[in-house]
Amino acid sequence: MLIDFRELFPKYRVKFNGVLHIGGNVGEEAEVYREIGIEKQIWIEANPEIFLILKGNISNNPQATAYNFCIGDEEGREVTFNVSNNGSQSSSILPLGTHSEEHPDVYYVKAIEMEMRRIDKLGLDLTGYDLLNVDLQGADLLALKGMGDIIAQFKGVYIEVNKSELYVGCALIEDIDYYLGAYGFERVETRWARNKTWGDSFYIKG
Repeated sequence: MLIDFRELFPKYRVKFNGVLHIGGNVGEEAEVYREIGIEKQIWIEANPEIFLILKGNISNNPQATAYNFCIGDEEGREVTFNVSNNGSQSSSILPLGTHSEEHPDVYYVKAIEMEMRRIDKLGLDLTGYDLLNVDLQGADLLALKGMGDIIAQFKGVYIEVNKSELYVGCALIEDIDYYLGAYGFERVETRWARNKTWGDSFYIKG
């Protein structure tokens, strides 16, 4: 995460009860969430191997659960999940775009055929969950669309954004602004990776 939650949330005087984290990788933010009082955590990770690591990393929190799903906007669509060589951090269902120029040392090493799932079709009990974190390497807007109206229950959204097509066909920051704006969210903070066209943004429901 480019913006530390321990500084971000107090700055905007917001407090959250539970987090839905889509694109969890190994769960590096898990202990930070607990440090700021967010014990209720639902994690979703597409890569089956990374998912097993994630499960182990959150096993000390009885209020944390992890699921192995490839999230998007079309329920049941067959997709190719491309696994990257950097600990799967750049893995995506989209081909690499300008990512290959900004990070020439990162490339895909294998592909996994998966079934795309929508959040609103998973039957998750999201009662009390009010923070959404999305980090899907270019497929972030697809995940938002796959939430349907469930997104309206969240008070804050932390999401990766792009100024260029880091991944071929990915949404740009203005697309995220427009979509979340329709649900009453306002972007209040953005931090770009140094000399890169990708970053993280934080949105609060007005």
